[in-house]
Amino acid sequence: MFRKNFQSGFTLLELLVVVAIIAILAGAIIVNLNRARGEANDARIQSDLRSVSDAIQLYVSTGGAASDLQGSNYSTSLIKLTQGANPLIPGGALPTHPGAPTYTYKYSGTASGGLLDYRLEGHLTAGSDSTECFIMNNGSPTTGGCTL
Repeated sequence: MFRKNFQSGFTLLELLVVVAIIAILAGAIIVNLNRARGEANDARIQSDLRSVSDAIQLYVSTGGAASDLQGSNYSTSLIKLTQGANPLIPGGALPTHPGAPTYTYKYSGTASGGLLDYRLEGHLTAGSDSTECFIMNNGSPTTGGCTL
């Protein structure tokens, strides 16, 4: 009578192949998540700066003095937009950049008709160029090099 001794289980080689496949998949997922996070941050940056730009234009067009928004410091020059009974930017604070840099603001003066001449910039995070910014120049959106 033959008696065969079968051992059930996986060989070391099979386990190593499975671990290698899982590592490759995990690496691909992490790379895609980082890119998606960067793109989401860029979308937030664009949304934030459009909101602030709209609030600036609304503030000035509804009788607010353009001189109230003079200056070159984002957080102190635009604080008027978050104050009052009906703030143009609710929540009591200006939007903040999702990454390490901050939003920048520059007041250039008052143009004809009492409109404010201004520029808002936010560093984009998804691209490989760290000097790329989303720019709101007097309400017109563009993307280009950061200058502020």
